[in-house]
Order: sequence, then structure tokens, then C-alpha cells
Amino acid sequence: MTTGTTTRTTRLSKPALFESIGYEPHAGQLLVHRSTARRRVLACGVRWGKSTCATAEVVAALLEPRREALGWVVAPTYDLSHLIYDRVCRIFERKFAHRIKSISQRQQQLTVVNLAGGLSVLEAKSADNPASLLGEALDFVVVDEAAQLKPDVWSQHVSQRLVDRRGWALLLSTPNGRNWFSKLHRRGQKGRDADFESWNRPTWENPALARDLIEAERERLGVDAFRAQYGAEFVGTDTDACDSCGGPSTRVPCFYLLVQGETLGVCEECGLPVKADGKTVVTRYPNGETGFVAITLGGAVNGWEPLRFPGTDLLTRPA
Repeated sequence: MTTGTTTRTTRLSKPALFESIGYEPHAGQLLVHRSTARRRVLACGVRWGKSTCATAEVVAALLEPRREALGWVVAPTYDLSHLIYDRVCRIFERKFAHRIKSISQRQQQLTVVNLAGGLSVLEAKSADNPASLLGEALDFVVVDEAAQLKPDVWSQHVSQRLVDRRGWALLLSTPNGRNWFSKLHRRGQKGRDADFESWNRPTWENPALARDLIEAERERLGVDAFRAQYGAEFVGTDTDACDSCGGPSTRVPCFYLLVQGETLGVCEECGLPVKADGKTVVTRYPNGETGFVAITLGGAVNGWEPLRFPGTDLLTRPA
């Protein structure tokens, strides 16, 4: 990273910047730093290092050479948004004090001179005051503890701010069941959306933590809580329709007729039964449960015979 007097040709090197501030990202953090996706969604276990990772990304964004830039750190409360905001301020005070233009405690705002001589601004925002999230076009935003936010904070108050300037977003959280955050995370899997990239990174990926101490929490928390809090897994029933087969679906009949010799396939994406064309045969009932009944024509099956597919209550019988 070049310091001192800058020109329009000045470039920011993340590795050089990270070295200059004494930050050595572990393997999982490197995945985030190397990504060029406009929407990065990180589901990680507790103590994985998400705040440290996000802090480094924000420092890089503020120093990036350009005429001007505005970025936010958004979290459920001001206290949580300051976990990253205050870290960024401390790094600039220690390493780049000559670049600080102003720090406003009242406005929760840091203004610095970037590598092109332009002004870059960072503001800490609380999601419990949606009115403060309106009006401004953003170059970048970090949403911390995203799974704890209401869905409309992202969809109605934050994401639109990035359109004007083609800004980027980094959304971080420990999973909290199947909610809007898990849906955004899903968009970054298997190339579903070119603008998204997402990761599940467990706590034990952090080399600074002792694995035996992490494992000791498994019995204390219970299986599901440990999977979510430490394994970074989305625990619970996925109520979204499969992107591949479309199931379970409320538009699918409860009964499916199998002609003699016909068999059902299995969706490679969700593992539920599908027809020959790859479409689901699994219905979603009004009470939220899923399943179907397949009736075999030609007497190939005698009586009712339960067939087991994950997440369904499936029976077959002869017509």
C-alpha cells in the first residue's frame, strides 16, 4: 500500500494493507477478502473472527482511491454497530492518524482522506431506528448480526441504498434458524445468483481457539444449538421451495398416479421425490406439513406400503 502523497494511479493492495495493520487473516477470512461478489453473505460460528474480518474490509474500503465514498455499519443496536465502527476508528488513530479528517461522536461518523485524496466517510447505524436508514446512496455497507434483524431492514431500508453507486454489501451473522438471512445465504450457493457469494464457516476454523474447549460446549448446549452457534449451520425446517424441482409446493396435488413400471426419481438438490421431468410430486399442506400419496396402477403393490423420503409422509398403494 502506498502512503503519503497520492495520485490517481495509486492502487490499494489488501495484502499490504493487512500486513501494515498487523492483521493475518485465517483461511476462512481470506475467502471473504478475495471475493469480488457485490453481495457477500457470511454465516459463521461464534468467535470465528467475523468482526475482525469486517473491520479489515471497511478499512480497505475507506482507503480505496476515489473522489468520495460513503459506507455504513448496520447492526440491531448502536452498541453492536460500534463493535466494528470503533475498531475501524482505532486502527486509523494508530496507523493512519494523518488521514483522519474528523471523528464525530454525535453523528457516529468517521471521515478520512483516502489514497486518491478524496474523502471517505463511515457511519454507525442502528436498525432499531429505521428512519436513520433512509435517503443516502452508499458505496458499501456491513450488516452485522444480520440474522437478528427484521427482514424489512435489508429489503426496504438498506439494499436500495447500494443501487445508485453499484455498492457492495457484506452481511455477517451466526445463524438463527431459517429466516431472511438464510434465504440470502442460499442465493450465494451453487451459482444461483452471480452477484452473491456465501459461506458457512465453523468456529473451529479460527486457529486461535482450542478445539477441545469448543467441543466441551457440544453437550452443554445440545445438538441443534451447537450446530447453529459453533457449526454455523441453518437449523430447522426449510420452508422455501427447492430451486431445482420446485417442491414442496402448494400447487401440487396430494395424489400422484404411477403407471405400472413407473418409478420416481430423487431431486439432486433437495433429495425429495420427483417425476421423470424433474418436477416435484411433494405437496405442502395448509398446515405447513409436506408429503404426498402415490397410487400405483396395475396392482404392482399389495396394500399400503410406506416409502421413506426425508421430510415427507409418503405412502403408495395399488389403484
